[in-house]
Amino acid sequence: MSNSLINEKIDYHIDITGLGNSGKAIVSDYLNEFKNVVVPRKDFEFNLLRAPGGLMDMHYALVENWTPIRADDSIRRFRKLTKRLGAKINYRSPKETLNAAGFRYDDFFPGFSILTDDFLNEIITFTYKGLWPYVSYHNNTFDLVWKRVSSKFYREKAREDIFFADGESFTDKLNKYVYGIMSLAIKQGPKIYVTHNSFEPYELNRYFQVMKNSKMILVSRDPRDVYTNIVEGNKMKSGFYKKIDPTFYNICAASDIEKFIHYQKKLLSFEKGFDHPNLLVIKFEEFIEKYELVSDKVKKFLGLSSDHHVDQYKYFDPKISVKNIGIHKKSHFSKEIKLIETELEGHYSFS
Repeated sequence: MSNSLINEKIDYHIDITGLGNSGKAIVSDYLNEFKNVVVPRKDFEFNLLRAPGGLMDMHYALVENWTPIRADDSIRRFRKLTKRLGAKINYRSPKETLNAAGFRYDDFFPGFSILTDDFLNEIITFTYKGLWPYVSYHNNTFDLVWKRVSSKFYREKAREDIFFADGESFTDKLNKYVYGIMSLAIKQGPKIYVTHNSFEPYELNRYFQVMKNSKMILVSRDPRDVYTNIVEGNKMKSGFYKKIDPTFYNICAASDIEKFIHYQKKLLSFEKGFDHPNLLVIKFEEFIEKYELVSDKVKKFLGLSSDHHVDQYKYFDPKISVKNIGIHKKSHFSKEIKLIETELEGHYSFS
């Protein structure tokens, strides 16, 4: 992997996140109006970093708390994750089709699997065969029984390919890999590349220590409107999500008001730690009601100019979005809204 992928294609990366259905799409829509910002579709989440078995877990295993067991396990989990993320329906390859789960990273980032193989080859110091019982911890019952039986007849089956990774320069290699993948989605550079929910806002300092060329915009919203938006269903959704009861996908445990409130208390408890030069916190309501003020903050934070804003109001028009403020006032859940106000008093400043 070459540094040129970063230098030629990406100025830097910006992640947009929120505290559970907080309306971060308005920032995504806003940035989509700039000619030098690349914004993928809003329902596409970049999960290589935060997913279980992802790069942040691997960083923990190889850099923060190295052991040979954790190092080997993190590589196994990441290989499995990337196979699942990259795979697409390919009738010429039954194995790929069986692994496909609808993420199709190889479509969004042409060359994703090749770059991933290069990355793994760089971070694996060497591989050797030996007895390694830890692999069996993740095996299903059939694989476990098959290994026991086959090893009785062929002793070599008891041995595993063991991955040894010393973690040397891993953070730099991780950066080249991640920004290299983003570059695959950019036809001409340099650009600012946007992701949705690639970082977890609950451990911001750790992400910023690892990702050297990234910033984050975090959107917060009145929890009364968050609740209302979930239980009434987002009327802008389409396809599968429009046809089913919103409590089926049950974002933030909103099908049970007490669980929802507990969930919100935990999320809101992290707000005091939302302080970093590479982080900009935006209130959903403020961006709509004080558009020019917040717009200037975003442009200053990202180094954008008004000349870049070639499609202003095309995707985010505050005059239209204002109807999404205070939606709890028109809901049929007055008892639940009152409980949210009572229980979250001191955790959130209600206006």
